Amino acid sequence: MALATMTSKGQVTIPAEIRQSLGLTEGDKLDFYPLANGTIEVVPRKLNLRDLYGFLRHQPAEAE
Repeated sequence: MALATMTSKGQVTIPAEIRQSLGLTEGDKLDFYPLANGTIEVVPRKLNLRDLYGFLRHQPAEAE
């Protein structure tokens, strides 16, 4: 079990062993899901096509 403490600003440092097991790196985003039993599920957000929108710019083909 890993333990983390919340600061007065609501920030929590995820313990290194948890970051490593989830493959988390700086800048990764996490989703928090409150469950009916009062626990919270934390899931690393994976990229999807919407996250990539605008990543590549469309270059019109040159007329030959």
